[in-house]
Amino acid sequence: MTRPLRVGTRRSLLARTQTDHVLQLLRASHPRLDIIVQTVSTLGDQTIGPLPASKPGVFTGALETALLNRTIDFAVHSMKDLPIDRPQELVIAAIAHRTTAFEMVVTLSGRTIFQLPVAATIGTSSLRRKAQLQAIRPDFIVTPVRGNIDTRVQEVLDRRIHAVVLAEAGLQRLEIPRKYTQRIPMRYMLPAPAQGALAVECRKDDSDMIRILASINCPATWAATAAERAFLKTAGGGCSIPISAYAETKNKEIHLLGEVRSPNGSRQISLSGSGEDAVVLGCQLGEKANHMGAQELLQHG
Repeated sequence: MTRPLRVGTRRSLLARTQTDHVLQLLRASHPRLDIIVQTVSTLGDQTIGPLPASKPGVFTGALETALLNRTIDFAVHSMKDLPIDRPQELVIAAIAHRTTAFEMVVTLSGRTIFQLPVAATIGTSSLRRKAQLQAIRPDFIVTPVRGNIDTRVQEVLDRRIHAVVLAEAGLQRLEIPRKYTQRIPMRYMLPAPAQGALAVECRKDDSDMIRILASINCPATWAATAAERAFLKTAGGGCSIPISAYAETKNKEIHLLGEVRSPNGSRQISLSGSGEDAVVLGCQLGEKANHMGAQELLQHG
């Protein structure tokens, strides 16, 4: 392809770092590519205060609009931010290799989640993380905190709050010093579906772009995130509710863990299963969660 390609990304440091990572992968497989980076301001970037839970795609909608308007050729997303229901004209053409999906707690002294003082103030605007934190330690005071990762980490360094909980993948990409962080085991905090994965989206009718992007697709990450998002869609349908999932491939089988929590963290439904078809597995576990009362749990606690 001789024409310059235009990639869309959010303006935050993390988003640009993630896009740079995808571009490095693309240039390794296609050294002659000419790629222009275009930043796009999303609703999530423009909103001060809590994000509207009923409005999906606050971090991705503007990028998808730019794709539909043909002002960019492809976009890089944090996959966990992508709504389940997306424009039919667009396709996820590649999912880059996911190195970690864990959650981490960030503190000034590098304490674990269990070493924090009684009634510690922990920052997160995620309903899922809030429910999980309250299940781990009911004494925690969970307070909303917004902004880029470096802004949220600074809240801790400035001693405004005791800790924040963030995705390990983002902390690694921004090279936040390890002395401030501790990984939270998944038995206590299962991640959001597709957490840590980078999705690359383009127009469905752009066969050249699809072919180029396919060169950086990771089949194992694709299968894992497909199972996780199928569970999310079947059990709840939105990325802003207390649903968690994590899958990985072992011996050609996909193993999936799923969890649905009440908003206050007091009740939960936990499931696990394995199979060869990622989407079928995710749907099966999601249907099982519904039979166990997932919808009632999400709505009424």
